[in-house]
Amino acid sequence: MLGMTLGLSMSVLSTAALSAEKVNIGAPSWTGAQAIAALLKAVVEERIGGEANLVPGNNATIFQG
Repeated sequence: MLGMTLGLSMSVLSTAALSAEKVNIGAPSWTGAQAIAALLKAVVEERIGGEANLVPGNNATIFQG
């Protein structure tokens, strides 16, 4: 499941890198996923120059869209 989350997150980052738009990153309640989401947010904002929001929720909500 973590691999799927990372894969989806990286595809979102790739799109964000090309367009430098606002990105929403899903942040499930478990600690590992929150750490990864925070890291992705930092990369988008500090390295790519885009905007990122962390969206809390469970996997069903996040993967729904």
